[in-house]
Amino acid sequence: MHYSLLPILLILFSPLQVFSHTIGADFDGNGSVGFSDFVLFAQGYGTTQERFDLTQDGKVDFDDFVAFVTDYGKVTHEEGETEVGGSKSTFEMIQDHVFNESCISSSCHSTEGAAGGLSLEPGVAYLNLVGRGPQNTKAKEEGLQLVVPGDAERSFLLKKLTGSGAGYGEAMPRGFWSLNGIAIDAISQWIVAGAPEEGIVERAPDLDELPHSEFSFEPPAPPERGVQIHLKPFAIAPGKEREIFSTTTLGTSEDLMVNKIEVAQPEGSHHFIIYQLKEGEIPPEGIRDLDPTNLLQAIGIFGRQFIVGSQSPYAVFDFPEGVVIPMPANVVYELNSHFVNVSGENTLIGEVYINLHTIPQEEVEHVAKPIFISNFGFEIAPGATVTTGMDWTLREDVKVVMLSSHMHRHGKQFEILKGGVSIYQSLDWADPKTLYYNPPLSVKSGELVRFECTHENDDKDFTIRFGFTAENDEMCILLGYYY
Repeated sequence: MHYSLLPILLILFSPLQVFSHTIGADFDGNGSVGFSDFVLFAQGYGTTQERFDLTQDGKVDFDDFVAFVTDYGKVTHEEGETEVGGSKSTFEMIQDHVFNESCISSSCHSTEGAAGGLSLEPGVAYLNLVGRGPQNTKAKEEGLQLVVPGDAERSFLLKKLTGSGAGYGEAMPRGFWSLNGIAIDAISQWIVAGAPEEGIVERAPDLDELPHSEFSFEPPAPPERGVQIHLKPFAIAPGKEREIFSTTTLGTSEDLMVNKIEVAQPEGSHHFIIYQLKEGEIPPEGIRDLDPTNLLQAIGIFGRQFIVGSQSPYAVFDFPEGVVIPMPANVVYELNSHFVNVSGENTLIGEVYINLHTIPQEEVEHVAKPIFISNFGFEIAPGATVTTGMDWTLREDVKVVMLSSHMHRHGKQFEILKGGVSIYQSLDWADPKTLYYNPPLSVKSGELVRFECTHENDDKDFTIRFGFTAENDEMCILLGYYY
């Protein structure tokens, strides 16, 4: 198909402006009309959205495109000129950099789409948010409002943006992008300050100073053969850590023979794990937070089938040719993610992509089984350094294809010994070593494999024991695969 450039050239070089209008094509509010504005305009083309109707004739059509081309490359005010009313208000920056870019550009919360009965278009967003009730059933039952001035905890908008709790529906924004933590901080501080429509909130970050590229975490390309799973964005407040769970299915009718796994996530992850749930075990939908005081929840975790786990921002688990992890299509899987933001000054956004690369059933030679053995029996008193160990004894000959480990912040060394000889040593709890064996490592029936953890309690005034928080508890877990 061939397109003529003549109409566009005529528009670009015409000495006359065909339509009379003010410069309203700066849709992203950055002070000039550029390519990002074109992307937004293209999404509104063919609709009746008022913000894109530059000629104000009730529809967004070719006439508006002509008007947009006329504005392209212009600035909305002269350099050095002070806008009426001074700098943009905090709410105006939230409108420009959050609602305009991530909420209404997808038509989810445009005036036309109004998902959940909510339009976040300029001019109506403030009235539609502040003091208004949500349509979500659970939020209604809890007495939440979309925005409660001065109360971030009771503001449903923040819960939707941070993925806070089961029963609240899908986290927002919908799709493959997430808000930057700084944007979350700006909204949170704006609410705490009383959600003013005018003026600058002193503690809210200046979103105009944040490059657009900082707002998103780019997903990896999906596998050529296999399935990509996405754990959607959730927020971790400054000075906190957060461990969450979310269920998923594979979205396929056939069992997967997984020969390679990629895990991609932002910096700050303490761990990510996929578990296969037991038959009949179906937790509620949505993101659920771990309750460290709930013993039944903790016990339930260790009774599930471990599939894969990672701590690194990008990890690849590549099994030898013909070796697979079978993942049945007709079961539910639990995605478990733990991010730490203890020393951070801004909200951190957690998010994980998992690529499951598969091979045909006829190419399968061996089925790998996971190694997930935890030592619960250790105590580290204040000022003490303690080494504890546990044995892994097998009743059959096996081939080990991978070994790794997991500890928390007070872990100093993880060592694995086979027949009394050290075969693995990791000194970095945050980025533990992963060893791959190709050809596989042979372990004979009855041969002793022992793993030992050394922990140092150098900064707590209480005894450290097994637990789920990276800051105050510890773990000692042997990980790997064998057949």
